[in-house]
This record gives sequence, structure tokens and C-alpha cells, in this order.
Amino acid sequence: MSTIKWFPGSLTGAQSTDGDGKVSFDTDGSIFIERRWVCRYQDAFTLCPKPRDFAPAGTPGTNTRCITSGYERQKPDAAIISATYQGIWNMPFTVYQLDAARGEHPITYHPNFSNTSLFGTYVGDSTPGLTKTKIAGSTVDPTTGQKAWTFEKFRDIGTPAEIKFRGVTHYLVATAVWRKTSYTLTPVFGVSGLFKIDGPDTGGLWTVADANQWLKADKTFRNLYRGASEIWEIQESWLYNANGWLTEIYG
Repeated sequence: MSTIKWFPGSLTGAQSTDGDGKVSFDTDGSIFIERRWVCRYQDAFTLCPKPRDFAPAGTPGTNTRCITSGYERQKPDAAIISATYQGIWNMPFTVYQLDAARGEHPITYHPNFSNTSLFGTYVGDSTPGLTKTKIAGSTVDPTTGQKAWTFEKFRDIGTPAEIKFRGVTHYLVATAVWRKTSYTLTPVFGVSGLFKIDGPDTGGLWTVADANQWLKADKTFRNLYRGASEIWEIQESWLYNANGWLTEIYG
């Protein structure tokens, strides 16, 4: 933390003292100013700044407000007013975060599911000898009244090479959420762009090859305080889908 001396502004009805104007900068973007004035004791209560009062004109920082204050009587009939103000000299850094994990998709979603050399022949019949590794379960199509065959599981018949997928119903896929957290004094509220296919704002940290794999999903506005100084935290997130998001649904 660095400290300098400064003597900004004034307090109406009070005079600055030699100890007025100590300024400190903190690494989180906050600025602290210690102010001291002298006044008549009978005026001290009225003149003493109160917590969350704005700092006198000329006090450095943005949105600078009082966080602590008080006064002390001096002989014969004077008082020393002390107040500490906090403001913002630099907004917090924008934070980018990628949370990657695993999820499950039905095996029928696998891009190679129809590859008979990998998964065997898929037919609408469960008669042994006609299928290799899959079994079909029948339901009745309400429109045609005909049997509609759907995949249930890999079969346990055939040679070992043909049943290597037995028991498999799902496979693992990568899931991820990209988050951007930024800060401002004057937020612009709105939900435009949510649930739309959109490559994430990465701040130039990396390049997304296929923007349609990302869906802008959430946006949160949160009121924060640095002491008495008010700032807004805005968090945006994008969801990853390796198969891409449907433009017919999300645009």
C-alpha cells in the first residue's frame, strides 16, 4: 500500500488542520482518505460527516463516501472532527473462468452410433442371428398402428468381439461453463441475447473455433460495496455443447 499527502476540499463551517488529507491506495482498487477539521464544539455534532455521506468537493476518488467519523473536544471550546472516506481509484479486474466437467449422453447420440463396424447392425427385430450387438424394443406407433423399434441396450449374444459394448447405455461427454465477471458503476440492465447461440466474450484470452457450440445462458447483476462506495458486479455465463446448439430453437 502506498501513501501520499493531499489537502483537498473543505468542510463548510470548519477549518482544515495540519493532519488533513492523508490518502492511501489499496490493491483492490479502493482509495482511503483521512480528513481532519477544527470547529466550535457546539457545532461539531452538526458539522461532523456521517457514514455514507459524500466526501467534500475535491476529495479524490470516485463515489467517495464517509465510512467512519467522530469528533473530540479541545480546550477551551473547540473540537477536532475526524472522518475516513472510501472511494474507488480503479475498478476491479474483469475475471474470466472456465469450469469444465463431464456429463452423460445416451449412446444413441454418439456420432458413430450408426457405424455398423463399431456398434454392429441395428435392425427393427430382436430375433437372434439377425442382430449383432443391439436389441430393439417394440412400441406401437399411435399414427400408423405399426411396431416402432427403439434401441434399449446392447445384446449379450454373439462372439466376444460382437458384445464388447454390452451394458453400455451412455457415454461421457465434456460439459463446460464459461463465465465472465466484470464491474461497473453504471449498469445497463437487460436480458437481450440470453438463450441465444453466441461465442463467449473471452477478453482475447482464447479463440472459440465453433461459436455455435456455446449458448449465452445467464446474466446476473449484483450490488456490491467497497465500504460505503457502491459498485455493480455483472456475471455472464455461456454453456458448452460439443454437438452444437440447434439454430432452429436458439437462433
